[in-house]
Formats: sequence, structure tokens, C-alpha cells
Amino acid sequence: MKKIAIVSVLLIVMLTSSCQYITGEVPSPVPTPEPGPERGIMFDRVPNVVSLYGVRTEINLSFTNEASEPRTISPFPPEIKIIELPDVTPTVTLVRAFPLGTGERALQPGESASYSFDWDQKNDRGEQVPPGWYSVEVTLPTSRGSAMRVLVLPPEGVMEKTIEVNQSKTMNGITFTLERVELTATGIKVYAFNTPPDYNLPQGPMLAPPQFMALHADAEYSVDGGDVKQAFPSGIRFLDNGMEHTWDEYLDPVPQNSHELTFRITKLGDWEGPWEFEIPLDEDTGLSQDVTVSKLVAQANSYNDKVVALDAFYFYAVLESNTLADSFALDSSVEGKVVPVGAQIRVKGYISQELHNQLYTQESPSPTNTEYFGKLRITGKFEIDDTDGEYQIDITSAEVLEWMLPPPQAGAETPAGNLQIKISGFSDMSLQGAEVVSFKQPDGQLELRGLTDADGTVTFDDIKQGGYEFTVSLADYIQMNIKLTVTGGRTADVAFHMAHTGEAPDDLLPAPGMGPQYRANMTAVRRDGTHVVNPWPPITGTTVTFGASTDAVQINYRDYITTEAGQVRNNMFFMYRPGSGPADTSLNVILKAIDPPSGITVTQNGGWSGPATQTKAFLKIEISQNITPGEYVFSIDVQINGEDYGTVPCTIKVTES
Repeated sequence: MKKIAIVSVLLIVMLTSSCQYITGEVPSPVPTPEPGPERGIMFDRVPNVVSLYGVRTEINLSFTNEASEPRTISPFPPEIKIIELPDVTPTVTLVRAFPLGTGERALQPGESASYSFDWDQKNDRGEQVPPGWYSVEVTLPTSRGSAMRVLVLPPEGVMEKTIEVNQSKTMNGITFTLERVELTATGIKVYAFNTPPDYNLPQGPMLAPPQFMALHADAEYSVDGGDVKQAFPSGIRFLDNGMEHTWDEYLDPVPQNSHELTFRITKLGDWEGPWEFEIPLDEDTGLSQDVTVSKLVAQANSYNDKVVALDAFYFYAVLESNTLADSFALDSSVEGKVVPVGAQIRVKGYISQELHNQLYTQESPSPTNTEYFGKLRITGKFEIDDTDGEYQIDITSAEVLEWMLPPPQAGAETPAGNLQIKISGFSDMSLQGAEVVSFKQPDGQLELRGLTDADGTVTFDDIKQGGYEFTVSLADYIQMNIKLTVTGGRTADVAFHMAHTGEAPDDLLPAPGMGPQYRANMTAVRRDGTHVVNPWPPITGTTVTFGASTDAVQINYRDYITTEAGQVRNNMFFMYRPGSGPADTSLNVILKAIDPPSGITVTQNGGWSGPATQTKAFLKIEISQNITPGEYVFSIDVQINGEDYGTVPCTIKVTES
């Protein structure tokens, strides 16, 4: 069985053209796979442990019998080893092997057993191990891998700060820019930028060509000329002008009083390096600084290429405005449009549509466009653009601050606002007769209640400015709650999708260029500026990596599903092979549920093939009406192109109806 590394991710599909969803059938089912081998005793992943240097570290392990019959762990305790991280090279660095036990432990189906022991932080030679990350590896007849990770802290403490590097190195015609390094209590995070030859994203950053999705960079690092340690291959994010690489998984923290970090990028795809960077650790010039827009403009040269943090008013309309300002004013128009005042700098980088949907809206200079505005707390790098000399901030993080528009004139009464709510189904059909009732409104505002008309719209005029929350109900549809803000002197125009009874968040719907997606992960923005909010939260997944870097396959799937009895759930397996080239064939995936519990039927239900490195396979999970509420655990065997890649766990939690 191949090694597994797990991280959490979120898959959300943004449909930015219109608020219409494509209907169609999920590919026809494939024949039911043959039952796999019996599931046995598995070890449970437990939280990471951070330990002081030289202090005995308690290791707590847990084992669960996931078979349908009694099983025995023999010997008990089983084989336990400690290895040094990261284990990215073919030769694993064994630190300590503990002797096998002499006893046995019998477990009934579903029963768990624990085993605890103290690690004295010594290796097999009785020597204190150096500070850093270690993995506790467990081997059982039916499972093998990392049960937990341990961080041994440096005795002198760790260095915590952010360093803006902005160094560029070129090797073999390839340039890397090391942007910044973040030193934290648990490790190092490194961010770099690169534009590969012939870089282009014809379908946008959400669907990069396979040859770029495979360009994870290898790297290594050392502190003050000490031991060189490997880093896991970089995570990548696609930008319009290139790729951002991130190394942030189990890089050891930097000891206090260190002087220099050497970070060496050794390989990018088929391009050999090294691209070597020496980062002084004694200087604090890269720390983020709290500023204002006016201060940045007045002292632009001083802040150029530095990370800053500020609270500012943000204005955005597609192709029209994208700016930050310290203050605002109301213009002389009838509606009193909000406009930025004073010094301004433009925004560079990505701000999500989810964040935009928390802001106010108003008509932009173009009557068919909408401008978003509100107050944000922003962190990013301040820059003087080399092309046009404009001031800008390359945003790395943003959050919406609580803020309410004041009256048009000082001392004047806040004007009333209007609210128009449109309710439709997922087919974009207007829903008439939906009852919309407020259960939270500003002080002094009476409860609002109304029914949607033939256009699916209900309007509330002359209501108080502030936040509102509504319940929306309609026969044969799932009741939902919505939250929005009304601005004085304006009409808030919002739209929401309502799910029909029988529709579920994990229904599979086609999405252009991406194959079937969960219904809960599909949202849209209308061309008229109104936004459609999905009634369910997005469905998150777990990513499992099988295999070594040369043949690794990343699989995103749901490892924990909550449902009621009598329901049908879908589990989408998204397969991505980062090491494959564009000429490789699609992945042929077979999924087999190993001994699913009684009352739960699991069948493979079709698939989808995109670019050569991307494939999806679907499991249909049917829950019996008569099943007893509780948690049911089983495993799913993964076969890719005829090779058995091992198993992944899946838990079904059946709740009371």
C-alpha cells in the first residue's frame, strides 16, 4: 500500500456568466464492482503533538476494528517506528524502532483500543534527536502509515516574523522570485513566483492546462549552514501572469538567534536548478506595518515592496473601479452615491465573490454594471508599478469590517431604504407564492412579511437601514434562511435559489469544463449585479496523496458524510496526477467499497474525464430506511489504470430523522 498524506480542501465552482444552470444526466452507471477483501483493524489519525526539547513526549495511539467480525491485534502493541520528516526521498530516515509487544488484543466489530507510551526523544543509538518534525509510523496487517506527527522545539525557542525577500534568480532561462518567508511557531512558510515558458491560461486559473498543473517545484533548506533538509513539493496557485509556489508543510521552525536561512529550489518539472536564496534573519525590515492610504501615498518610496496592513474603504466595479481610500463622501446625485475621497491606491490580487457579497452595492457609472463598496481590513505588499508608476497593494488577505453608511448630511435622519428579493429554483424558474418573513431586523423596524409574485419577487419599501434575516418557505421546497443589508436611500436587489424537496446538496450537476459538481458548490453572479446565494454551505473534501512524487496521484473525496435514513448520497472522487504530462492517457479508476455495513449499499456510478491528468469517479451511497442511527465506517479500495493504490476510509453518520 502506498503512503498517504492528508490535507483539507474546498472545491467551489463559480459560474460567472449568468445565473443559469445546465441540466443533464450524470454518466450512466458502470457495473457494480466485485466485493473487495475484508476490512480489518485500522489505526486512527490523532492530532499532532508539539513538545519541548529534551522532554519525554507522550504518544497516544488508537486502533479500531472496522471488520464485520471480531479481530485480534497480534502482537500488541504492533510495529511502531519514528521517522524524520519530510519523507520525500526514496530512503526514509529511521530514527527509532520500538520493540514489538508480546501480547494480543481482541476487538469486536467497531470496538477501539488505545495504546500509550513515552518517547524520550532519543534515537536508536540513545542520542537526543535534533529539533524538527517527526512522524510516528504504525504497521498493521491491514494498514500502514503515519498515525501522528511530533514537533520537537529548539531549546532556545523559535523565531517568529515575516520577511519580505523579493529576490530573483535565473537558471537555464527560468526565473524564480522568492517573495517572502514567514517564520512561525510550528515551521517555515516560503512563497515564490515563477512564469514558465509559454505560460497561458486560455480557460482561466480555475482550469489551468495540464502541463502547468504538473509544475510543482522541489526544494531544500538549511539554517546557518547546518544540515540540509528536503521540503515537500510546492503547492501552486495560478495567477494571470504566472504561478505562485508555496512550501508550508512540515518545514522545521527556525531557532532563535539564527542568522541566515538558505532556501534552494532544486527543480521545476524538467528544468534543473538550483535557484538559491540566502535570507538574512537579523533584519526586521520586512515586517508588516500598520498604515493608512494617505501615509502610503505620502511616503511611497519608503514603503515600496513592503508588506503593510490597513483599514480602508474599498470600491470595485468590473473594468471601472478597483481602489482603496481612507474616507468617502456622498455625491450630489439623487441617490447620494458613495465615492472615494482623498488619496487612493489601486488593488492588485484576488478578492473572492463571497467577500464581495458581504459589501454594499450601488449603480456604477455604467448603467448595466454594479459597484461594490465597503470597509475592509487588508494585508498585502505595497508597490509602485514599474509600468505606469501607479501605487497599488498586492493583497494577500482581506476581511470585511462592520460598517454602516451615515445619513447624507451630518445630523440628518437616516433615510429609509428599499428591498427587493427574488426567489427561484435551481432551474432558474421564478417561484411564486414563497412566504418571506423577517425574524431579525433593525431596532424600531416592524416584522416584514410578504409573498413572491409571478416573477418570484417580493418588495419591501421604506424600511429602516441595517441588517435583516429572513425565513423563506414554500410548499414542496426546503425552507431556508437568508441574510442581507439594506442601505438608506437605496434599493437592495438580491436573488436566492431555493431547493425543491428531494434535491440535495450533494446532487451532481454538470458544470462547463469541470464535469459534474456538487449542487452545494455551484453559485453564480448575475450580469445585472444581483447575486445568487446557494442555500447550502459548500461541501468540503479531504485530499489523499498516494505514491511517490514520480507517480503520485492526489484524490479529493468526502471521508465523512452525514445523512438521514432512506437517503441517497453521492461521493465524488476527483483524481489529479501532478506528475503526468499532457500526452498521458486519462486515469481509469475503479472504486470498490470494502465490506460496507449492513443497510448501506455503495456502487460506482459513472465518471468524467477532463485533461489528461484529471479524472472524476462517483460513488452512489444508498442508506436503508430501517438503518439504526449512528456512525458506520468502511473503506474504499482505489484502483487506477489496473494498479491497486490502497484504500481510503469513509464514515457515514446516520442521524435521527
